[in-house]
Amino acid sequence: MKRYGVGLKGYIIGKLIIMQELYNGYFASFFKLFWFSVLTGMIFSKPIYHFILNLKVGQRVSEYLPENHQKKSGTPNLGGLMLMPPLLGLMFFQDYFHDSNIIWRYIFLGLGFGLLGFLDDYLVPKLFGSRGFTWKVKQLLQLIIVLVPLLFLSDGKSGMPFVSSYTQLLLGVLTILFFVNAINFTDGLDGLAASVSKIYSLSLIVITSILYMKSGGSLHLLDIPLILVVLIASLIPLLYYNVPPARVFMGDTGSMLIGAVLGMVVWDILTIYVPTIPVENITFMQFLFSSKASIIFSLGIATLLIFFELVLVPIKLFFIKIFGWYMPFKTPLHHGLEQIGWQETRVTGVLILVQVLLSVLGVTVLAIV
Repeated sequence: MKRYGVGLKGYIIGKLIIMQELYNGYFASFFKLFWFSVLTGMIFSKPIYHFILNLKVGQRVSEYLPENHQKKSGTPNLGGLMLMPPLLGLMFFQDYFHDSNIIWRYIFLGLGFGLLGFLDDYLVPKLFGSRGFTWKVKQLLQLIIVLVPLLFLSDGKSGMPFVSSYTQLLLGVLTILFFVNAINFTDGLDGLAASVSKIYSLSLIVITSILYMKSGGSLHLLDIPLILVVLIASLIPLLYYNVPPARVFMGDTGSMLIGAVLGMVVWDILTIYVPTIPVENITFMQFLFSSKASIIFSLGIATLLIFFELVLVPIKLFFIKIFGWYMPFKTPLHHGLEQIGWQETRVTGVLILVQVLLSVLGVTVLAIV
């Protein structure tokens, strides 16, 4: 019997080594990070909440949204600041990571997009009286923030930049910017984006763990769950203020921070850690049923809801601008469901259940293929 390029004896020994590695302090590190991040978030969330209130900045609700959204006008929208202390806390746990440089990539991306969101939510409207950056300016600033860690933060193993080709660079930019904007569009109902992001992060932890087992124990795969558990833990105090009826919105400050972290995780899996699984020379049809294809399918299935929250917006704009066709269905997806008569709490609950099912299905595909 051969599996993943090794014999049966080697496969069994490899699994025993993997389990020993998991029990040799990794789970302890995982849960220490979780509770540290939860407690850090809880300690800082209340002062941050009062800080936001003192800024006297509130959400401007679009006139095209349903009646129940109009009463939310003026709700503070800088709740994403609550995510920053746990993220910064990562710097005190470098010894928990096999590649400590991974911490600085995520801290830079998270804080960079969080700061951009803060400028867009608060500083630009306060100084210029507008609703924030124009779309083109925001995309340019997002691109600059993404390029810095991809081009200038080096790989701790080789000292070389993380991207080794233009294709890899393009994949990294598109993946991270996709998640940044997708989570931003998902953040339209109380508690929706935070809940969906937590469930999706949990699925990425399971996916990464399965990849770790399948790759024969590539230790660098163990770093990703440690990043994700900090994100999950930091969302718990934020959700306390963000569940219906929301006392604070996460705003671009939070949604872009979350999207940047999730995008970098997916990019890490696709371009750095996936190649640890050996695949011989095979045909295209064989590839469709290979372990590498199963990873792509798994991530794709788990990401479907987030994908549709984003993609319906440009599709609608495309048909309006190119063909002059007006599509009455409102976008993003959650507002379209409200348009057909669903209450906000029902939309949020159903979409959370959909994300749970998609996450489990994505994990299942990877586990059985």
